[in-house]
Amino acid sequence: GNVVGSANSLGGFIGTTAAGLETILEKNYATGNVSGGANSGGLVGHIGGTCKMSNCYATGNIGTSSKYNQKYGGLVGYTTDAVANFTKIEISNCYASGNVEASFGSAGLIGRIGQKEVEVKNCVAWNAKVYPHSSGSGNWSSAAVVGVTFPTCTLIDNYRNPDMNLTAYWVPDMKTYQHANVSSSAPLIDKDGAAMTDTACASGQAHYPQYPYHGKVETGKTLSQLVSTTLGWSSEIWDFSGDLPVLK
Repeated sequence: GNVVGSANSLGGFIGTTAAGLETILEKNYATGNVSGGANSGGLVGHIGGTCKMSNCYATGNIGTSSKYNQKYGGLVGYTTDAVANFTKIEISNCYASGNVEASFGSAGLIGRIGQKEVEVKNCVAWNAKVYPHSSGSGNWSSAAVVGVTFPTCTLIDNYRNPDMNLTAYWVPDMKTYQHANVSSSAPLIDKDGAAMTDTACASGQAHYPQYPYHGKVETGKTLSQLVSTTLGWSSEIWDFSGDLPVLK
């Protein structure tokens, strides 16, 4: 079903996961549209503590006409900043395919990653459209995969829809641009190709508020073909018979 409200951190499946606890999300999905306050997402609005998410997806549209609502993600709205008893957030083998529309700081997969102890691997932003109402240098960035990301978190082999219609402050050639994997030893690069050495995605940092991560692209494949061949998702878990994979 659809989720509509004015509160922050609304999600198609979960609103907020608890700080101080470990949450495991495996083989979950949501298909409804989501419209809410800041930090809302297609599957989860806000990941508030240690979390392992794998083999999940969201297909609903995430959107609002309000100019005040930001950090929307097709899958996750926002991963937390530092909290007590926090270990790590790991997200793997997940995708989102709905349109994302917000004010700014949004993306096809995750709106904002708040700290370096986050790993996103083998995931896909297959959205047809990511549209922020504000995309200038004074607004937090929007992006294909992660809108605002910690410059030294771990982002490995994440892909985007080659036909995505993206509006953002820094938009390279979306048909060919490959965003290199990101880690503490290979920081996120800025729009001029220089490594970001920022220690946080917060005011006062050299690149604030621009931290877009657009991921990689591979043309000529459906999403099912991309994840089953290039990313090696398991056919024991996923049904690849349609253009979009679904859980068995």
